Amino acid sequence: MKHLLGLKFRIAITASLITVLLSISSFGQVPFAGELLVSGNNVTVNGEQAANGRTILVPSTITTGPGSYATLNFGNAGRIQLAPNTTFSVDGNAAGLRGSLPMGSVTIVSATNPVTITTLSGHSVAARAGDVVLSDMTATTGTSGGGSTTKSGVNPLVYVLVAGAAAGVLVGVAGGSGGSSGGGGPVSPIV
Repeated sequence: MKHLLGLKFRIAITASLITVLLSISSFGQVPFAGELLVSGNNVTVNGEQAANGRTILVPSTITTGPGSYATLNFGNAGRIQLAPNTTFSVDGNAAGLRGSLPMGSVTIVSATNPVTITTLSGHSVAARAGDVVLSDMTATTGTSGGGSTTKSGVNPLVYVLVAGAAAGVLVGVAGGSGGSSGGGGPVSPIV
């Protein structure tokens, strides 16, 4: 009987220690952080004036005023640029970023995974690198190219293709006017 009480006591102590260790390990987690790059004098983080290079802990709310831009750099998780007159609340972790956009616009500069952004109207947008999301977007349409439709209803990929074609034409014109006896054939853009 005495041996059985000793065993129960050891089990109770072991269970208590495991509970304590698990609770301590959750308190010791390092919050997900990024760097804020500022252009202009009117950028705040959680209501405090922000300087270039400041560390941002998630969740945070970043606001840009007139003539000011902010870029949130979360390394491999992604980079998000805020246009002037924008309020953006960012959250997430290394696996993916998300946020809410009640005012202004953001551009996804880079992202490993789509960035889920909730607009003013409550719609969620899965934005990828190169996408511009406006706070007053009411609907989006995914495309096989990975972009989402902007407020104007035109996929940003269309702009990239048009710009690439224009660059190809310029290269072709410049290459053909130098008096060389090259092939003289059409030049297509490198995409």
